Parts: sequence; structure tokens; C-alpha cells
Amino acid sequence: MLYILEAKYLSGSSWVEAVAQAGKDVSYFGIILIGFAVTGALLWFVVSELFFGFSANRVYANALKKVKASAEVVEAIGEPIMGHGETTSRGRRRHVSYQEYLVEGENYMRVKFYLSGPRRKGTVHVDVKQGSRGGFDYRFIFVELTGSPSETIVVLDNR
Repeated sequence: MLYILEAKYLSGSSWVEAVAQAGKDVSYFGIILIGFAVTGALLWFVVSELFFGFSANRVYANALKKVKASAEVVEAIGEPIMGHGETTSRGRRRHVSYQEYLVEGENYMRVKFYLSGPRRKGTVHVDVKQGSRGGFDYRFIFVELTGSPSETIVVLDNR
């Protein structure tokens, strides 16, 4: 920066103009740094919400993996199995529905989402308890199959 000031001073610009230009450069650099900080904070929030926290999206993703790994569910619904949240009247898919609640000071969450495959459709019900370090322990995962005959498949039951 001193080199820039010397070059501008020697090229005929006044010292005041060189200092003013250096001030502008520093302020632009500060604005860029603030932009990077805000972007980094937003990215950290999104990543921590999706991957590290006690969030409905994380419960949904892990439960969907467990449901897809169940041979009984694959046999009933067929492959490929697609999971999704609530469907609006226009056919758009929203977030999974969930409800958080407290029992004796401990956090619990109940999540509901939907499955569809080539043979049948179903509704998945998941109940988890918040564990240590933001993790969670499954209490149950079961799939209610729609259509005839109505059937319930228990994927996991730790009650």
C-alpha cells in the first residue's frame, strides 16, 4: 500500500488524493470481508441445520435410509422408493411435517412423511428422542401402507 501511495505521489497526484484513494480501497476491502462473513454465517447455519442438529430434515433423511433398507418395505412398495413431505393441492411437495415435544425435560420429535413406489404408497411415522451432542435415538419407525389390504410394517421399535 505504501508503494501505491509513493507511486501516486511521484506521478504528480497530490498526497491528499493518494490517501483518499487508499481509504476508498480499504473501505471496499472491508465491504467484501463483511460479505464473505455474512455468506459464511448463512452457509454454517444451513449445514448445521441439515447435518448436525436435532432437525426434522435430518431425522427424515436418516429414517428414509432405514426404511429403504428394510426388505419388507421394499417388497411391499417396490423399488425405487421415493420419500417426500406433504403435497399441496397443486402437487408441490413441502417439508415433512413434524412436532417437537418435551417429556420429563427431554426433547422428542415426531416426524411424518410419505413413500411411493411402483406397487403401493405409504405413510411413515417416526418418533425420536434427542440424544447427546445433537444426535437422536429412534423410539419407533413404522410404515402404514395405503390401499387394500391396509397393512402396517414395523421397521424399528425401541419403546
